[in-house]
Amino acid sequence: SAAVLKRDDGKCEVYLVKNSIVFRVNVAAGGDFKGETRIIEGLSPGDVIVTEGINSVYQGMRID
Repeated sequence: SAAVLKRDDGKCEVYLVKNSIVFRVNVAAGGDFKGETRIIEGLSPGDVIVTEGINSVYQGMRID
């Protein structure tokens, strides 16, 4: 998925939005399913992540 950033060391991250602030957080991916990456650790139900414009956001950015 475009929302998951795969680092050179093989670890995965996503941009999490909390209180209108963007945070880069580590997640564990459990493989792909129908073109989507399954996150098995690092997010909670109801968490909001950036799924579009991923190259335009950064840690600490404010989103209105």
